Amino acid sequence: LDSMMAIAAGNIEAAATRVENTLAGLLTLAVNFLAGFAGLGRVADQVRGVIARIRAPIDRALDRVVSWIMQLGRRMVVVARAGVKRLLQWWRKRRAVGRGDERHTLQFDGNERGAQLMVHSTPLTPLAFVSQFSTVKGTDVQRAEVAAAQGEIDKLKAEILAAQSVALPDEAKVAALDASLTVQFNRLGSALDAIIAKAAGEGSEDDPLPIDYPKRRVALYPTIYVGPRSDEPIAQTVLKGLPATNAKAALLAQEPFKSKPALGTKAHFTAWDGQVKRYTPTGGPSQALPNGSKVGLSAQFASMAPGVKLRYEDKGSTGGGGKINALFFPFGYRASIDGMDGDHVMERQIGGPDEIANLWPLQKGENRSSGATVKAIQVRFQRKPENVHVARTKRGSAVYLLIRSVRG
Repeated sequence: LDSMMAIAAGNIEAAATRVENTLAGLLTLAVNFLAGFAGLGRVADQVRGVIARIRAPIDRALDRVVSWIMQLGRRMVVVARAGVKRLLQWWRKRRAVGRGDERHTLQFDGNERGAQLMVHSTPLTPLAFVSQFSTVKGTDVQRAEVAAAQGEIDKLKAEILAAQSVALPDEAKVAALDASLTVQFNRLGSALDAIIAKAAGEGSEDDPLPIDYPKRRVALYPTIYVGPRSDEPIAQTVLKGLPATNAKAALLAQEPFKSKPALGTKAHFTAWDGQVKRYTPTGGPSQALPNGSKVGLSAQFASMAPGVKLRYEDKGSTGGGGKINALFFPFGYRASIDGMDGDHVMERQIGGPDEIANLWPLQKGENRSSGATVKAIQVRFQRKPENVHVARTKRGSAVYLLIRSVRG
């Protein structure tokens, strides 16, 4: 066996000498044995002559044996190396990750020293792929697993390359390293699976999408001024400009009373105490009008501020804001004259009800564009920038949103 290894390594002379000496020793032992058995003592010169004559064909036979062993040994080395490469082409590993529409493949691009671990369909390194899921909550452990597995895979890759680069690779060592690589490969795949699965819950109540709410703060909605009951319109600018004292006299000097003096003699005007009352959206839902009707926003709608969670679901028609306009109407309020509409403070698409507690007058231009503005709210959904309407369509159900900022 030692001689075969020496021949395979190309050290023919040492191997040939060893085989020759072994055979010579065996022949000497045999002849001495026979001579001793016949009582002839030490072998005679004639026997040495016989050995010399038969040595030539033995040498030729040894040359043929040595040549055969050398060729066989070389073939064994080539086959062994090829077998290791066929068995341990670690860069061909593949693993499916994700589910549903989120299906990807974890694999190496390139081979051997040039192999780069990537996530397909759009080729990205695992760490770059995970960075796209930055808004997905509760995946800190999985993100750490991805980073740790990536580090271990890089280390094992270097060790395998080093082990396979020697003349006679240690097949057992390379196989063990490959087995460790498979473990880390699956560890990385499982962590990616978990992150992708969590991402499927994007936009749920537990994982709302952060948004910059495009409508103004409720505190910036207009104050509504109420004076006497009137069948004729009284502009908000007129009521706002009346003095705190002698308001009745001041109002009679303004339209419509100036052009229609009879209005000042009607019961509602004469019964008016001369006080102009102010109603604000943040004053609460129990603000009573002179006729007993209640106006004002409930706290949940008045607090459209950072930290508030919303539920977006396209409801088509918003129902209009006529209810709030109707409550102020008996006191000369006319939304069209004052350039305002009744507005759903929390838009219908994001869960706002069509109720007085969610309605307040707002400048007409702003109100009429607010529905489209809300639909166009930008979010990051499934790793892409989308508006909430598209996100809701892709999700197939309501999308929950979390206000992180509100327009000043």
